[in-house]
Amino acid sequence: MTLIKQQPATQNHPVKQLFILAILLLFSFSCHKDEIPEPEDEEVVVEETGCGGIYETIITYIEGGTYESGSYLAAYPGSWWTFSNEDHLTCEMGSTDIIKFISRNYETCEEFYNYTNMNLPQIIGNYTRTSGDGFVYADSILVDIGEEIVHTEIAQQISTEIGSQWHEFIDNTHAYENPWYTFYPEREVIEHYDSLELPNGNWFYDVLEIHQVLQYDGKDGEWLGGYYHLFYANEIGLIWEKNILVPSYDRYLEDYYIAPH
Repeated sequence: MTLIKQQPATQNHPVKQLFILAILLLFSFSCHKDEIPEPEDEEVVVEETGCGGIYETIITYIEGGTYESGSYLAAYPGSWWTFSNEDHLTCEMGSTDIIKFISRNYETCEEFYNYTNMNLPQIIGNYTRTSGDGFVYADSILVDIGEEIVHTEIAQQISTEIGSQWHEFIDNTHAYENPWYTFYPEREVIEHYDSLELPNGNWFYDVLEIHQVLQYDGKDGEWLGGYYHLFYANEIGLIWEKNILVPSYDRYLEDYYIAPH
């Protein structure tokens, strides 16, 4: 009789089952799609800086250098003028900084300025009721506006076009106080005269008549601050200032000297 030796039964069947189960679980996790949470609405907070959203941009820039007067202002260094109210004006060459307000930083409220040094003829004395001493740039007078930090406005004085109107400048210095107001003088060219006689009998030629209105726009409305008739003679300068609201402030040219130029 031939004996056949029986092989022992394999013992790794449970291991195979565990291996197959692990593969299935791994496949199951790889096929699972993670859910993406919906984004929450983000609240936008606008931070108040305390500047009130006030800013300006200056688009007029002037290079430094030496500049001369226009002929109707006649601010030629060495000249002088004496008026009927005993005002005596002189002209000399001077130097000043043109201070231009550029912008305000919303976060820090810091204001930015640029400074341009210019050599200009300067009229010493009360040239007009609103200008006082003034540096003359072409047909304009420089006006400093502001309190803590000033900026310079180029206040146009003369135009030779009959009927032309313009604001010399707008002063918002007090526009954000309580009570607030804004000051803005306005000019208009009314007439050109070939010749004009002053109250003292003196005659001048080639004269412009310009009306100036000083307006205030305030919390309680608008009001008139002044109304003038101004007369400028070519190559002489201001010859007559008539205050329509207060006639006692009138003055006219009594004597003058215009320096060679």
